[in-house]
Amino acid sequence: IDAHDGAVNVIYLTPDGKTLITGGADKKVKLWNAADGALIKSIDAHDAAVTSLMVTPDGKKLLTGGADKKLKIWNLEDGKLISTIPAHDGALVGIFATPEMTISGGADGKVKIWDGEGNMQFEIPTEQAGGMKAMTPNALMPVLYTTGNDGKIKYWSQGGGGDFDGASGPIAAMVSTPDGKKLITAGADGKVNLWDTDEHKLLTTISDAHKGGVTALAVSPDSKMIFTGGADKKVRAWTIDGKPGVSIDAHDGVVTAIVYRKDATVKKDDGKTPEKKEAR
Repeated sequence: IDAHDGAVNVIYLTPDGKTLITGGADKKVKLWNAADGALIKSIDAHDAAVTSLMVTPDGKKLLTGGADKKLKIWNLEDGKLISTIPAHDGALVGIFATPEMTISGGADGKVKIWDGEGNMQFEIPTEQAGGMKAMTPNALMPVLYTTGNDGKIKYWSQGGGGDFDGASGPIAAMVSTPDGKKLITAGADGKVNLWDTDEHKLLTTISDAHKGGVTALAVSPDSKMIFTGGADKKVRAWTIDGKPGVSIDAHDGVVTAIVYRKDATVKKDDGKTPEKKEAR
């Protein structure tokens, strides 16, 4: 798919696997038929690059965040804007929605919780030195994970928060396994680290996963496989205990995100090549 003018910054696959949503440096959000790659809709979404997006659990609204520091809510069916929220003092690095609330994370180091009407309920100053880089929820438990340029991984819950033991070095990508048991992080050192979400300790390290650094992560729905993308333009598969699998020469540029689907893996890169879909 020749998706955007410039880099494709974020991709999202709807839970039913039918629609692929992309956000780009061209400030647009586009919806695609995941089966044949046909364009469904293009939205002039933000005043700067689109940096994050997701669909609400009821499947009715699209949430987008941008480098313009705004959180926007759209009607997914017709693409019309519902509301615009001046959310952060920096680019949005993550959005997560539950039936009761929307959670946004910004490069300003803050996590903010919003109600269904777009009113902020409270904020968490994560104190990530140098700003926040990524935010991801635990798939099963009411726990949120954040990381920043300081290399620290922090967890937040109603019962309090804390740091993962031994985390260091800037992290470029972070994802929680669907079974909620592990947190996976990766960065410019080329390593992929697997962390225990109960003990907040390091379990396994995959060394030299990619030359030049790991830039993207995804996990299979059964939590048994990890997929990584790197500055070396490759996409690689690993078992959850770190054993290497297939390696694909995926792009002519850095692979910046991966979305996994049972019968396909959809990747995006830094805009140097069209987006591709590889059969699995």
